[in-house]
Amino acid sequence: MNPWKIIGWIVLGFIVLVLLFCGLGIVGSAWKRGQAKLDGGSTAEPAHNVSVVSLDCSGSPIDSAKVTIINNGPELRFAKVYVEFVDGGGRVAAAEDSFLRPTTIPTGSRASATVYSRATRAGKCRVAEIQDRDGNRIGIH
Repeated sequence: MNPWKIIGWIVLGFIVLVLLFCGLGIVGSAWKRGQAKLDGGSTAEPAHNVSVVSLDCSGSPIDSAKVTIINNGPELRFAKVYVEFVDGGGRVAAAEDSFLRPTTIPTGSRASATVYSRATRAGKCRVAEIQDRDGNRIGIH
């Protein structure tokens, strides 16, 4: 057999082994991160919590909700508030969301958002949830 062919097969085998071990390392570390989140263990992101300072529901000319929060935890970036608009029968007529402004909320600072409903004359509104930039729930106190 040609010696260059043997060297080529050895090099190819080495490359395959390197790629295999790198792939296993990436999959293993991703699995560990996912497992830590499932187990409720510590994650890279700190836990956030906010207080709703005010919620003003308005029906004129269209249903809207003005939400103001205060950040009780570490700095929060690109948080989104979800508001449910409820009709007279207590059913959710619409659920809408909006990003809080400013987009970076330092500890102890306030932020607000105005959320507009697609439903007409829902009557009441409530904050359903607030999420961080990664879609993780933020505790509301």
